[in-house]
Amino acid sequence: MNASFGPWSEQNKRLWPTILIDMAANSKDMSTLLARRDWYLGKDTQVNVWIGAKHFKSEGTSWIGVALRSARGCLGEDDASKWIGRLQGVEEGKEFESVTTPRKEVWNHVPTSLLFHPDAVPVLDPAYPESFVGGVEKYRKCLTNPTEKGRM
Repeated sequence: MNASFGPWSEQNKRLWPTILIDMAANSKDMSTLLARRDWYLGKDTQVNVWIGAKHFKSEGTSWIGVALRSARGCLGEDDASKWIGRLQGVEEGKEFESVTTPRKEVWNHVPTSLLFHPDAVPVLDPAYPESFVGGVEKYRKCLTNPTEKGRM
């Protein structure tokens, strides 16, 4: 699975990650986050799975969504079939939900092969599951109680 730290640029060429977690700044406008989703899942990158999250601290609300690269190499607003899942709030007239509300959604329709594409999924014993499971409650808890894990 490809992963990198920091943005790609002409001066800082890196392998693109195949899965990307995108956190948005505290503003009411979602258009920037969704534009980044379209760019990251576009034809000029190698990102296959996009997880977006936005925490509106002043309002006490949040939004989380997971989208896949389409067969055409780009995801647009009208291509809703490529959304694995998303909380309400992006649609016109819908309110964002409270960040304190526990979530029961589990989005598990992300094929594990996308996390490794274009490479093959490594053969291990026990084998990787066929799909990636994303429990929304884990993401919500990270928004409300961020912790740094791993080596820096």
